[in-house]
Amino acid sequence: MKRHPFAWWGRVKHHLRYRTFFSHLLYGLNLLAPILLAVVTVFVFFYALVNPGVFVIVILFFLFLILLGMAND
Repeated sequence: MKRHPFAWWGRVKHHLRYRTFFSHLLYGLNLLAPILLAVVTVFVFFYALVNPGVFVIVILFFLFLILLGMAND
């Protein structure tokens, strides 16, 4: 089966579009992540103060965050 002579260009264009989309998405997430993390942490902390049974889940959540931070190094 004969391939189209410009088939590679379609793949290149698709790859570039894919990469720019994901790089923009990651850039936006990198900007929003600290703010979202702070908001979620405050809410979870106050919820844990009200409901002591959640405290174990909160500790596990922070351990998970620490592991994520270690994985990013």
